[in-house]
Amino acid sequence: MPEVFVNYRTGDEESAATMIARKLARRFGGERIFFASNSIEFGHRFPVELVRAVEECEALLAVIGPRSLSQHGRADQR
Repeated sequence: MPEVFVNYRTGDEESAATMIARKLARRFGGERIFFASNSIEFGHRFPVELVRAVEECEALLAVIGPRSLSQHGRADQR
């Protein structure tokens, strides 16, 4: 199971998160890094896999970009 979960918001610093995940994978091994677009296999349920990976990781790295605070989720909350 991956030990480091790299989290990012689609459309906001995704390229920076990708670069960070690649560097971590080179340093520690790709099997130890969870990066949703690379780690979730086709046919698996995305939300279920995300929750499982967060619950099982040792560290979560959240990449927050300039648009993160302006984006809204459910019920128009940030």
